[in-house]
Amino acid sequence: MNDINLPKVVDLDSLTISLNTHLGLPNVNVNTAQFVPMVTNEDNRKRDTIKNLNLCGLYPNDDKCVAYTYGPDPIQVIDCHLPKGPYAPIVVLLVHGGFWSSKFNRSIEDAVGNDLLRFKIVVCNLDYRSIGNGGDYPNTFYDVANGTDLIRTIAQEHGFNSNRVIVVGHSAGGQLGGYITGRFRLMPNQPGYSTNPLRPIAFVSQAGLNNMWDACDQANETGSGAAISFLGGTYQMYPERYVLSSLAASSNLSVKAQYPSQYLPLEVPIQAITGAVDITVPISQTITFAEQARNAGDNCTRVIVEATGWYYKILASVDRYFASSRNALRRQWSSPKIAMRFIIVNIFFWCLIYIHIVVFYKNYPNNYLPQKKVLMARFLVFIC
Repeated sequence: MNDINLPKVVDLDSLTISLNTHLGLPNVNVNTAQFVPMVTNEDNRKRDTIKNLNLCGLYPNDDKCVAYTYGPDPIQVIDCHLPKGPYAPIVVLLVHGGFWSSKFNRSIEDAVGNDLLRFKIVVCNLDYRSIGNGGDYPNTFYDVANGTDLIRTIAQEHGFNSNRVIVVGHSAGGQLGGYITGRFRLMPNQPGYSTNPLRPIAFVSQAGLNNMWDACDQANETGSGAAISFLGGTYQMYPERYVLSSLAASSNLSVKAQYPSQYLPLEVPIQAITGAVDITVPISQTITFAEQARNAGDNCTRVIVEATGWYYKILASVDRYFASSRNALRRQWSSPKIAMRFIIVNIFFWCLIYIHIVVFYKNYPNNYLPQKKVLMARFLVFIC
C-alpha cells in the first residue's frame, strides 16, 4: 500500500480519499477544526462524571449522550454519543492519549467526536484509569478491554451494529487502540483475554505509541520515560509486559528475534498517521509499526503530515476568524464606519497570512500552490 505524504498545509482531499477507501468512512471530514479543542466546561464535565454517571457532556451535534460505567471507579466510563437521524453503518471508538497520565481524560477527543456525529456516525468515547488514579499495568488493559466489550450491550439498547466498530486512538490511545484491535491474539494468562472479544473492523493510529520496545530504548525522547512508568519498568525487567503492550516488535534485531510481535497481522485495514516533525512521539514509532504491519500482510496506509502541531491550530484559527468576522460584518453592515473597520482589519489579516506563506514557505513543494490559490480565493469570497 502506498504511503501518503501530506504537505505542510495538509492535502486533506488525499487523506479523506484514503480514509474512504481503506477504512470505509464515507464522506468523513478530515479538516483542521478537529485539531482545536471545543469550548467546553471542563469543571462541569468532571463534576457530572463523578456525581452522576448517567450524564455525559453533550456535543453540539449530539441527539443524545449516555454514559455507561464498566467498573466502580468514576473514570471507568464510556460515553455513547448518538447522532441525529438514522445512524451510519459504522461506529467509531475513540481512545484518548496523554502518555497514560491521569492528567488527561476523554474530553480531549470531544472535537473529533463532535465532527464525526455530523456524518451520522455513532461515537463511543472511552475513558480508563491511568498513572495516578489506579491505572498502569495491568489495570489499564483490563479497563479498555471491559469498556470496549460493553459496546455490545450499548448497541443492543440503542439499535446500532457493534460488529462495525472502527478504533481511533491518539498517542497512548494509539497503543491502547492497537491492543483493543489485537485482543483476539491474547493468551488466556494475559490481561484482557476473552474467548469472544469485540473485534474492530479497522484501526486508526494517530501518532500512536505502537512500539513500546523502542519507547523504552528512547525514553528521553518519548514522554520522558512514560512507557517505562506505565509498564512499571524496562523490558529487560518485564519483557512479558512489552509483548502484551506493543503492536510492533523492537527495532533492535536481537530483541526482535527473541520477542516478535504477538499481534501482527491485525487482519484489518490500518491507518498509521504521524507528523513529520513530531517531537512528542517520534515519527519512528509510526514508521516501524507500518513497515512491520505490511510485512506481516496487513493493509496498512502510512500517512505523514509534514507539519508541526501549531500549524494545524493556526489554520483552524484562520477558519474560525474567517467565519466569525464575516458574520460580524453582516450584523453590522448597517453602520458604514464599523463595516469599513472590519474590512480594513480583515484585509490586513489576510495579507499577513499570505505574506507569511509566500515569504517564509518558499520551500513548499509544488503541490502547495493550489493551497495558496485557495487561500486567496477565500479572501476574495470574504470581500464579496
